[in-house]
Amino acid sequence: MNKIGFHQKHRSNSFYTLKSNSLIVLKFILPILLTIILLLLIFSFFPHTAWIYSTGSPYSIQMNDFNGRIDSKALIISSKDKLSGTIVNQNKLTVNYNKTNYNIEPGELVIRYGHSSSRDFWDTLSSDSLIQLSMLNTHLDKLYIEKKYLLQKFDDFPKNYLMSMSGDEFDISAIVYDKNFAWNLQGDLEVFIKGKKFIQDIPVYDLSFSNSDSQHPALFQLIGFTNVELTIPEEKGEILFSGQSNESNSFFENGNLNFNQTATEKQFSLDGKSLIVDSLKNENLSVAYSNKKQSTLEVYGNIRKASLTGNNLFLNFKQWAVENISTVVGTLVAMFIGFIIIKKN
Repeated sequence: MNKIGFHQKHRSNSFYTLKSNSLIVLKFILPILLTIILLLLIFSFFPHTAWIYSTGSPYSIQMNDFNGRIDSKALIISSKDKLSGTIVNQNKLTVNYNKTNYNIEPGELVIRYGHSSSRDFWDTLSSDSLIQLSMLNTHLDKLYIEKKYLLQKFDDFPKNYLMSMSGDEFDISAIVYDKNFAWNLQGDLEVFIKGKKFIQDIPVYDLSFSNSDSQHPALFQLIGFTNVELTIPEEKGEILFSGQSNESNSFFENGNLNFNQTATEKQFSLDGKSLIVDSLKNENLSVAYSNKKQSTLEVYGNIRKASLTGNNLFLNFKQWAVENISTVVGTLVAMFIGFIIIKKN
């Protein structure tokens, strides 16, 4: 009983030992927790924008919301879905169809794809001569280029590029420089020559062209297309584009990336890696590609998202901890040993 007449409750020694140990652990853990919270705050306020410059030889390219110029030389015009649009001649030509020659003025040859909902045939235009295609100041929802190797183990087989373009209706200017060339047309299409519609039971049309004008090549206009895929031979064909895009997704054979999130620049190899970057809001990436001498893609600009083969290039707390795991563990061990020494003293 204590001095005022109440019985005092006595606690065991184990209670005080547990309390003392808990205070020791708390004193050790509290600085660690405060440090983690401070690091999280630092990473949350760290800038999530960067400047990048990448260049390399790509296996595949995808540009979303592309604005700019595209030039190419192709042998086949087709579509992954179906072709829809009209092809019209722009100068005088002689066209042979079903062994009959027609001397046509500008606008007298009309090839109209996608006039019905039929999908019984693959829509294509195949040429025995290269068709030079140009698109100026064009806007595409998606531009996709991929290297295609047919039986790539055998060097004798041709290697091609496939270039897909999709978006709202766009026009393409076409030029054929050879004086004599032939087109094979098939699929859901109609052919009009000098106002007369030609109908085939099987929608396959073979047209042979002759251009007697020694000073001007054969000119055509592709009007109102929305989805086009071009087959471009690696040796004779050509792809050039330059412009702007808000998102770039490319897989590289080789290349390099410069990444500037702070004043200290980081450099990454793009060899055998995929790079996905998104531009800042209200800004665009500058993009350019050419396969004239060698396949080369350039992408640069301010970005808000970036990943290299699935790994985020913007450093976060988790990545920092993984990359500096040895430093983190060493610091914790040193803190623990120092705490024990101080406690004993």
